[in-house]
Amino acid sequence: MFIISLVSINSTSVISINNIKNFDVFFGEVKDGFGITVEICNSGDVDVEDIQIDVSVENGKFVVVPKKRYEVSLSAGDSTTIRMFVFGLGFPIFSISLHSDTVDPIWKNITARVFFTNTRILSEHSSYDEPFYGYTVFSPEYSTNTYMIDINGRILHTWKSNYIQSFGSYLLENGELLRLDLPFQNTIFRAGGVAGRVEKFDEDSTLLWEFEYTNDQHCAHHDIEPLPNGNVLLIAWEYKTRDEAIAAGRDPGKLQSDSLWPDHIVEVQPTGPTSGDIVWEWHVWDH
Repeated sequence: MFIISLVSINSTSVISINNIKNFDVFFGEVKDGFGITVEICNSGDVDVEDIQIDVSVENGKFVVVPKKRYEVSLSAGDSTTIRMFVFGLGFPIFSISLHSDTVDPIWKNITARVFFTNTRILSEHSSYDEPFYGYTVFSPEYSTNTYMIDINGRILHTWKSNYIQSFGSYLLENGELLRLDLPFQNTIFRAGGVAGRVEKFDEDSTLLWEFEYTNDQHCAHHDIEPLPNGNVLLIAWEYKTRDEAIAAGRDPGKLQSDSLWPDHIVEVQPTGPTSGDIVWEWHVWDH
Protein backbone atom coordinates (compact mmCIF):
# COMPACT_ATOMS: atom_id res chain seq x y z
CA MET A 1 0.00 0.00 0.00
CA PHE A 2 1.28 3.41 -0.88
CA ILE A 3 0.42 5.74 1.62
CA ILE A 4 1.02 9.33 1.10
CA SER A 5 0.02 12.50 2.93
CA LEU A 6 0.08 15.65 0.62
CA VAL A 7 -1.63 18.99 1.48
CA SER A 8 -2.54 21.69 -1.02
CA ILE A 9 -5.20 24.42 -0.82
CA ASN A 10 -6.03 27.63 -2.60
CA SER A 11 -5.21 30.87 -0.82
CA THR A 12 -8.49 32.62 0.13
CA SER A 13 -9.11 35.89 1.95
CA VAL A 14 -10.85 35.64 5.31
CA ILE A 15 -14.28 37.29 5.47
CA SER A 16 -15.49 38.73 8.75
CA ILE A 17 -18.59 37.12 10.24
CA ASN A 18 -18.89 39.30 13.33
CA ASN A 19 -22.46 40.26 12.41
CA ILE A 20 -23.65 36.64 12.25
CA LYS A 21 -24.65 35.12 15.59
CA ASN A 22 -24.00 31.46 16.45
CA PHE A 23 -22.92 30.51 12.95
CA ASP A 24 -21.20 27.16 12.42
CA VAL A 25 -20.75 25.51 9.05
CA PHE A 26 -18.42 22.52 8.96
CA PHE A 27 -17.63 19.25 7.20
CA GLY A 28 -19.39 16.28 8.73
CA GLU A 29 -19.07 12.59 7.96
CA VAL A 30 -17.01 11.52 4.96
CA LYS A 31 -17.66 8.15 3.29
CA ASP A 32 -15.73 6.27 0.63
CA GLY A 33 -16.68 3.45 -1.71
CA PHE A 34 -18.06 4.41 -5.11
CA GLY A 35 -16.57 7.89 -5.07
CA ILE A 36 -16.50 10.10 -1.95
CA THR A 37 -19.53 11.45 -0.09
CA VAL A 38 -19.00 14.53 2.07
CA GLU A 39 -21.55 15.85 4.56
CA ILE A 40 -21.91 19.66 4.96
CA CYS A 41 -23.50 20.79 8.23
CA ASN A 42 -24.87 24.08 9.59
CA SER A 43 -25.27 23.87 13.37
CA GLY A 44 -25.87 27.59 13.76
CA ASP A 45 -29.12 29.57 13.91
CA VAL A 46 -28.66 31.42 10.60
CA ASP A 47 -29.59 30.18 7.12
CA VAL A 48 -26.69 30.21 4.68
CA GLU A 49 -27.26 30.73 0.96
CA ASP A 50 -25.00 30.18 -2.04
CA ILE A 51 -22.32 28.02 -0.46
CA GLN A 52 -19.69 27.16 -3.06
CA ILE A 53 -17.67 23.98 -2.72
CA ASP A 54 -14.60 23.51 -4.94
CA VAL A 55 -12.59 20.31 -5.39
CA SER A 56 -8.97 20.13 -6.57
CA VAL A 57 -6.71 17.11 -6.95
CA GLU A 58 -3.01 16.73 -6.15
CA ASN A 59 -0.84 13.75 -7.04
CA GLY A 60 -3.65 12.42 -9.25
CA LYS A 61 -2.17 12.15 -12.74
CA PHE A 62 -4.33 9.12 -13.51
CA VAL A 63 -7.36 10.12 -11.44
CA VAL A 64 -10.39 11.89 -12.90
CA VAL A 65 -12.98 13.94 -11.00
CA PRO A 66 -15.64 14.96 -13.57
CA LYS A 67 -17.33 17.57 -11.37
CA LYS A 68 -15.21 19.98 -9.34
CA ARG A 69 -17.72 22.63 -8.18
CA TYR A 70 -20.91 22.28 -6.15
CA GLU A 71 -23.38 24.90 -4.87
CA VAL A 72 -25.64 24.30 -1.89
CA SER A 73 -27.74 26.25 0.62
CA LEU A 74 -28.23 25.25 4.23
CA SER A 75 -30.99 26.18 6.62
CA ALA A 76 -30.11 26.67 10.28
CA GLY A 77 -29.52 23.29 11.90
CA ASP A 78 -29.64 21.48 8.56
CA SER A 79 -27.13 19.33 6.67
CA THR A 80 -26.67 18.00 3.16
CA THR A 81 -24.24 15.82 1.25
CA ILE A 82 -22.26 16.10 -1.96
CA ARG A 83 -21.09 13.04 -3.81
CA MET A 84 -17.85 13.23 -5.77
CA PHE A 85 -17.63 10.68 -8.56
CA VAL A 86 -14.02 9.57 -8.90
CA PHE A 87 -12.34 7.05 -11.15
CA GLY A 88 -8.81 6.15 -12.21
CA LEU A 89 -5.77 4.69 -10.52
CA GLY A 90 -3.54 6.25 -7.89
CA PHE A 91 -3.19 7.81 -4.46
CA PRO A 92 -4.49 11.37 -4.88
CA ILE A 93 -5.18 14.07 -2.33
CA PHE A 94 -8.53 15.78 -2.71
CA SER A 95 -8.65 19.37 -1.43
CA ILE A 96 -12.23 20.46 -0.77
CA SER A 97 -12.77 24.15 0.00
CA LEU A 98 -16.05 25.70 1.16
CA HIS A 99 -16.88 29.39 1.07
CA SER A 100 -19.64 31.93 0.52
CA ASP A 101 -20.10 35.69 0.79
CA THR A 102 -21.02 35.47 4.48
CA VAL A 103 -18.78 32.84 6.05
CA ASP A 104 -15.13 32.19 6.72
CA PRO A 105 -13.67 29.68 4.26
CA ILE A 106 -12.91 26.17 5.50
CA TRP A 107 -11.23 23.24 3.79
CA LYS A 108 -10.70 19.51 4.12
CA ASN A 109 -7.91 17.42 2.58
CA ILE A 110 -8.59 13.76 1.91
CA THR A 111 -5.82 11.32 1.02
CA ALA A 112 -7.28 8.33 -0.78
CA ARG A 113 -6.53 5.23 -2.78
CA VAL A 114 -8.41 5.09 -6.09
CA PHE A 115 -8.71 1.78 -7.91
CA PHE A 116 -10.85 2.30 -11.01
CA THR A 117 -14.29 3.32 -9.57
CA ASN A 118 -13.56 2.29 -5.98
CA THR A 119 -12.18 4.84 -3.51
CA ARG A 120 -10.75 4.16 -0.07
CA ILE A 121 -10.01 7.06 2.30
CA LEU A 122 -6.59 6.82 3.96
CA SER A 123 -6.53 10.04 5.98
CA GLU A 124 -8.38 13.33 6.51
CA HIS A 125 -7.30 16.78 7.65
CA SER A 126 -9.47 19.87 8.10
CA SER A 127 -8.69 23.55 8.49
CA TYR A 128 -10.31 23.59 11.93
CA ASP A 129 -8.31 20.63 13.26
CA GLU A 130 -6.00 21.49 16.16
CA PRO A 131 -2.76 22.59 14.45
CA PHE A 132 0.93 22.52 15.28
CA TYR A 133 2.40 25.97 14.75
CA GLY A 134 5.33 26.46 12.39
CA TYR A 135 6.27 24.82 9.09
CA THR A 136 6.14 21.18 8.07
CA VAL A 137 8.48 19.52 5.57
CA PHE A 138 7.52 16.13 4.18
CA SER A 139 7.84 13.88 1.14
CA PRO A 140 4.76 11.87 0.13
CA GLU A 141 5.62 8.22 -0.28
CA TYR A 142 6.35 7.27 -3.90
CA SER A 143 6.56 10.93 -4.90
CA THR A 144 9.63 12.64 -6.37
CA ASN A 145 8.72 15.92 -4.62
CA THR A 146 9.31 17.26 -1.12
CA TYR A 147 7.03 20.02 0.19
CA MET A 148 7.11 22.71 2.86
CA ILE A 149 3.67 23.79 4.08
CA ASP A 150 2.52 26.38 6.59
CA ILE A 151 -0.03 26.02 9.36
CA ASN A 152 -2.87 26.60 6.89
CA GLY A 153 -1.72 23.83 4.57
CA ARG A 154 -0.44 26.17 1.87
CA ILE A 155 2.56 24.89 -0.09
CA LEU A 156 5.38 27.38 0.46
CA HIS A 157 8.19 25.54 -1.30
CA THR A 158 8.77 22.43 -3.40
CA TRP A 159 11.98 20.48 -3.99
CA LYS A 160 12.13 18.14 -6.98
CA SER A 161 14.14 14.92 -7.30
CA ASN A 162 14.42 12.35 -10.06
CA TYR A 163 13.75 9.52 -7.61
CA ILE A 164 10.77 8.52 -5.54
CA GLN A 165 10.93 9.15 -1.84
CA SER A 166 11.52 6.54 0.86
CA PHE A 167 10.32 8.23 4.07
CA GLY A 168 13.14 10.35 5.57
CA SER A 169 13.33 14.08 4.64
CA TYR A 170 15.05 16.78 6.70
CA LEU A 171 15.38 20.55 6.32
CA LEU A 172 18.85 21.53 7.53
CA GLU A 173 19.65 24.74 9.40
CA ASN A 174 21.31 26.25 6.31
CA GLY A 175 18.14 25.73 4.26
CA GLU A 176 19.38 22.68 2.36
CA LEU A 177 17.23 19.56 2.09
CA LEU A 178 18.44 16.05 2.91
CA ARG A 179 16.22 13.21 1.76
CA LEU A 180 16.24 9.42 1.40
CA ASP A 181 15.32 7.99 -2.00
CA LEU A 182 14.73 4.71 -3.80
CA PRO A 183 17.11 4.72 -6.81
CA PHE A 184 16.01 1.30 -8.09
CA GLN A 185 14.27 -1.83 -6.88
CA ASN A 186 16.89 -3.96 -5.16
CA THR A 187 16.28 -7.58 -6.21
CA ILE A 188 17.64 -8.96 -2.92
CA PHE A 189 16.13 -6.57 -0.39
CA ARG A 190 12.49 -6.46 -1.42
CA ALA A 191 10.55 -5.14 1.56
CA GLY A 192 8.65 -2.14 2.84
CA GLY A 193 10.83 0.86 3.57
CA VAL A 194 13.56 -0.11 1.11
CA ALA A 195 15.67 2.86 0.01
CA GLY A 196 19.36 3.03 -0.91
CA ARG A 197 20.14 6.62 -1.89
CA VAL A 198 20.68 9.88 0.00
CA GLU A 199 20.43 13.26 -1.74
CA LYS A 200 21.10 16.83 -0.63
CA PHE A 201 19.53 19.79 -2.46
CA ASP A 202 19.73 23.55 -2.20
CA GLU A 203 16.55 25.64 -2.15
CA ASP A 204 16.39 25.65 -5.96
CA SER A 205 16.43 21.82 -6.14
CA THR A 206 20.03 21.82 -7.36
CA LEU A 207 21.58 18.49 -6.40
CA LEU A 208 24.57 19.14 -4.12
CA TRP A 209 25.41 15.62 -2.99
CA GLU A 210 24.32 12.06 -3.67
CA PHE A 211 25.37 8.78 -2.08
CA GLU A 212 24.09 5.28 -2.79
CA TYR A 213 24.23 2.49 -0.23
CA THR A 214 22.55 -0.44 -1.94
CA ASN A 215 23.78 -3.66 -3.55
CA ASP A 216 23.32 -7.40 -3.08
CA GLN A 217 24.98 -7.31 0.36
CA HIS A 218 23.42 -4.26 2.03
CA CYS A 219 20.70 -1.67 1.53
CA ALA A 220 19.69 1.49 3.40
CA HIS A 221 16.08 1.57 4.54
CA HIS A 222 13.42 3.72 6.20
CA ASP A 223 15.29 6.72 7.60
CA ILE A 224 18.43 8.83 7.93
CA GLU A 225 19.80 11.20 10.57
CA PRO A 226 21.78 14.34 9.73
CA LEU A 227 24.54 15.01 12.26
CA PRO A 228 25.90 18.37 13.49
CA ASN A 229 29.30 17.63 11.90
CA GLY A 230 27.73 17.34 8.43
CA ASN A 231 27.81 13.56 8.31
CA VAL A 232 24.75 11.36 7.87
CA LEU A 233 23.65 8.24 9.73
CA LEU A 234 21.98 5.50 7.68
CA ILE A 235 20.23 2.43 9.00
CA ALA A 236 20.58 -0.51 6.62
CA TRP A 237 20.03 -4.23 6.21
CA GLU A 238 22.91 -6.59 5.54
CA TYR A 239 22.55 -9.97 3.88
CA LYS A 240 23.32 -13.18 5.78
CA THR A 241 22.69 -16.65 4.37
CA ARG A 242 20.61 -19.24 6.17
CA ASP A 243 23.75 -21.23 6.99
CA GLU A 244 25.45 -18.14 8.42
CA ALA A 245 22.43 -17.39 10.59
CA ILE A 246 22.18 -20.94 11.93
CA ALA A 247 25.92 -21.04 12.60
CA ALA A 248 25.58 -17.82 14.61
CA GLY A 249 22.86 -19.38 16.77
CA ARG A 250 19.61 -18.61 14.96
CA ASP A 251 16.80 -21.10 15.59
CA PRO A 252 16.24 -22.85 12.20
CA GLY A 253 12.54 -23.11 13.00
CA LYS A 254 12.26 -19.32 13.10
CA LEU A 255 13.94 -18.71 9.75
CA GLN A 256 11.17 -18.04 7.29
CA SER A 257 13.42 -17.72 4.24
CA ASP A 258 16.87 -18.60 2.95
CA SER A 259 18.41 -15.43 4.37
CA LEU A 260 18.45 -13.09 7.36
CA TRP A 261 18.73 -9.28 7.19
CA PRO A 262 20.12 -7.92 10.47
CA ASP A 263 20.32 -4.16 10.81
CA HIS A 264 23.45 -2.05 10.96
CA ILE A 265 24.14 1.69 11.18
CA VAL A 266 26.78 3.55 9.20
CA GLU A 267 28.02 7.13 9.50
CA VAL A 268 28.80 8.59 6.09
CA GLN A 269 31.10 11.58 5.60
CA PRO A 270 30.49 13.35 2.26
CA THR A 271 33.75 13.56 0.30
CA GLY A 272 32.55 14.77 -3.09
CA PRO A 273 29.39 15.36 -5.14
CA THR A 274 28.80 11.62 -5.58
CA SER A 275 30.94 10.00 -2.89
CA GLY A 276 31.28 9.48 0.83
CA ASP A 277 33.43 7.60 3.35
CA ILE A 278 32.03 5.34 6.05
CA VAL A 279 33.79 6.67 9.16
CA TRP A 280 31.90 4.62 11.76
CA GLU A 281 29.60 1.61 11.78
CA TRP A 282 27.70 -0.60 14.22
CA HIS A 283 26.26 -4.04 13.42
CA VAL A 284 23.59 -5.99 15.26
CA TRP A 285 25.32 -9.11 13.94
CA ASP A 286 28.34 -8.41 16.16
CA HIS A 287 26.30 -8.42 19.36
